[in-house]
Amino acid sequence: MWRNLFVKRLWDAFTSGKRLIGGLIDPDSYSVLYERRSILNEWNKVVDFWLVGGSVLVACNHSVRGVVRLLKALEPPKPVVLFPGGPEQVIGGADYIFLLHVFDFFPSMWGWRSLVQSARLIEQHGLKPVPVAYILLAGQIPHAVHVSAGVKGIPARKTEMIVLMIRLAYMLGYPLIYIDGGSGCDSVPQRSVLRKVVDNSNLPVIYGGGIDGPEKLKEVFESGVTCAIIGNAIVEEAMDPDVVQHVLDG
Repeated sequence: MWRNLFVKRLWDAFTSGKRLIGGLIDPDSYSVLYERRSILNEWNKVVDFWLVGGSVLVACNHSVRGVVRLLKALEPPKPVVLFPGGPEQVIGGADYIFLLHVFDFFPSMWGWRSLVQSARLIEQHGLKPVPVAYILLAGQIPHAVHVSAGVKGIPARKTEMIVLMIRLAYMLGYPLIYIDGGSGCDSVPQRSVLRKVVDNSNLPVIYGGGIDGPEKLKEVFESGVTCAIIGNAIVEEAMDPDVVQHVLDG
């Protein structure tokens, strides 16, 4: 189950009840962050790792490479993980890459074809693969991740279906579950929904989407999620990293 140190760290947190924070940076934000690198310096004190991906506008390796360079220059060093929307975003310089298997009713762009196309690049760049069972929740309006992944998502109210998919992911040997509310979504699922998903999972659960304040972050952690992903709130400066640290300490 522990394929590498990243997965082991998630599992250690899962078994001990520790809560982790991941920072998600969209490559489209590269030019903004380059001019305001102090934002990343402050957040680097709080996050346990960085994710790079989710872009649907630029989606080219130049911007991905630029963001990776910015993150790798931070002190203290934190793991940098590619969160790609396709093979064109698989570049060198990062530490790990999420191999996303989208659990959905419809085929996705980031499916087996993209995984196969990326395999040689992953080996070429020396990236450590992290297999992830990825479940996208359906929103009322399309969000970036719905476009980039090419899937409709599963309504959050379909908790029984989500639980069955998580059990299937466990049977298939996936070490991690990623529940995604969608880039730019303005809310998180009801605590009861996430709690039911977590209670029926034998795997660490990562949740991202709609976390733009301390109360929403608390709701996610109180549901039993191991790791919360904060994305747009970093670039838009909608959250103070000191407040996030307070939630973790609380």
